[in-house]
Amino acid sequence: MSAWPLFAEPDLPSLESVIGAPRGFDDATAGALRAALPAIDTRPTSIRAADHAQQQLIDLFRAHGHRGAAFLDVYHGITVAVIDAIERGTLTPARFFERLAGRFAERHFDGVKAELGIDTTTDAARYHLWAPSFALDNMEGGNSPLGMKAPMAHFTVGMCCHINFDLACALDETIRELGFADDPAALAEIERGHNFVDTILHEKVENSCALLADRMDCPMSKKILESGAVKTVGEVSMAMIRRWRAKTFVHALQLVRAPDEAARAEIRREIYRAGARKTLRLFGSLPALVEGTLRGTWLVSV
Repeated sequence: MSAWPLFAEPDLPSLESVIGAPRGFDDATAGALRAALPAIDTRPTSIRAADHAQQQLIDLFRAHGHRGAAFLDVYHGITVAVIDAIERGTLTPARFFERLAGRFAERHFDGVKAELGIDTTTDAARYHLWAPSFALDNMEGGNSPLGMKAPMAHFTVGMCCHINFDLACALDETIRELGFADDPAALAEIERGHNFVDTILHEKVENSCALLADRMDCPMSKKILESGAVKTVGEVSMAMIRRWRAKTFVHALQLVRAPDEAARAEIRREIYRAGARKTLRLFGSLPALVEGTLRGTWLVSV
């Protein structure tokens, strides 16, 4: 039985069977987070404010050697590329994608607060949406594939939670907030921009090997670089990310068109249930993926 009901699926392995009993933040990291959060803008409304707030979190995680920095560090590169695309006019409507980044950051901070037990009012707290990611980040180290705490594995799980739990909901919230819900032309432009972000993700996911090897001494990333398999692994990773993103905009429009908040809440629950299954499947394959990459056998077979 999973500690988190959303992630209890009878036909899939439990998270506990893969990572053991969930652990919270260690005392030092938890104390530092509680002390720092009041001074961080956890509800940013612009992309630069969101990036600054997340950089503060990256710095804290790095200071404590915490693997939560892996997802955020790669995501920072994505954010910088999005800022550049907005400023060059290749990602539009600019006002929408400026605001969307703040929604992303807010929902991730909701997950941090839920993990610390300091907020129980959000979907992140109700459904434990970011709990699998932090459970992996907080695992005790060891000689097992996941116990080696390879940053690439932690980044991958963070992306899984971000895309499968936060993305459609953040799109919906931003569309409705900015008054685009009844504007077909604006919605079509937003969808084109959403699809364009795939090109940014492709580049940054490919670059993540060098970044994680350099900044976090990631053994998986080092092996991929040594094997000359960066492009191959990037393609495989993006194929997975595209599968995760495949119905995101469809789900966002379902939320936008819901007749009331009760209907919207039910749609969100279905999105979270589908995302939980994807998360469980990822965790089920993660140990073999880490081990195969480190041995070089997975790199040969892809």
